Amino acid sequence: MIIKYILFFTLTLSGLYGEVVVVTNTHSNIETLDKQSVRSIFLGKKQFLSNGQRITIVDQERDSEVFTPFYIIATGKRPSQLSKYRIKRIFTGEMKTPKEVSSSSELIDFLINHKNSIGYLKKSELTPELKVLYTLE
Repeated sequence: MIIKYILFFTLTLSGLYGEVVVVTNTHSNIETLDKQSVRSIFLGKKQFLSNGQRITIVDQERDSEVFTPFYIIATGKRPSQLSKYRIKRIFTGEMKTPKEVSSSSELIDFLINHKNSIGYLKKSELTPELKVLYTLE
């Protein structure tokens, strides 16, 4: 079943929305990420950079067009699974609640003003103040 979701959203993501990229501020100490690092960060398993600075996860709203495809492809979790997973980790103190924004422009503004924050958006929405850490395909 999960394979059907992944295949569907992979086709949907690339076909309808274009590429989705994981991004940060150009002044961030984070240079690039691989798929496993993206998964670990967005599941709250990796919360700090190697220099000890906290990573701030920035989520788009659940009803945004990139939220569900992003999480299914990046983590293998549907929104309901992700919620249950995060609630448990937040309740036990293993994870901090991600910052949520209501639009891509709000995401961009937040990332620009917060050095070690990481979010995701459509590649077509990139601005010069952001750097791409990983491209979901």
